[in-house]
Amino acid sequence: MPFGVITDITEAKLLILYIFKYCGTALPKTALDDIVKTDELIEHFTYCEAFSQLVESGHVFKHPDKELYYINSEGEETVNLFTKNIPFSIRERAIKESTIVLARLSEGEHIVSEYAPNNDEAGSYTAVLKIIGDRETLFELKLWLPNKMQCEIITTNFRENPIGIFKEFLKLVANENNQGG
Repeated sequence: MPFGVITDITEAKLLILYIFKYCGTALPKTALDDIVKTDELIEHFTYCEAFSQLVESGHVFKHPDKELYYINSEGEETVNLFTKNIPFSIRERAIKESTIVLARLSEGEHIVSEYAPNNDEAGSYTAVLKIIGDRETLFELKLWLPNKMQCEIITTNFRENPIGIFKEFLKLVANENNQGG
């Protein structure tokens, strides 16, 4: 078994919850399987048992009509309290694999990158950046900007590399070291 593979059921459940929280969206079971198995984050049988227990406890639940799984508020609270119990190197590997799988899931998604003037005396604008999947909005960011030129730069950059910007955004907001104090 490779070094850094989780074999403890509690750590496995925490990592699964961490992946759901990091991704910030519902996931097909196959996507979660890909995240966990690609870099051998969790031993196979431990993963199967941990996922089953999370579904039984309701920390992870399946959409009634779709093949999508979600984390509930208790699952989010649990991962918020115990994230530090997951080794940092494993969290980093999970983020890397999650980002790759999210990018693959969102390929071909609808991209919105637009701006409009605000109704103010300052002449400001609002830029809207979105990645819309077939089931839900995966990413949405509205920015107040002081002028049209900044809007043009930001919306053009997003249009040219939406997945790369989304990945970098996820890395920044998921980085526990960036917490304000």
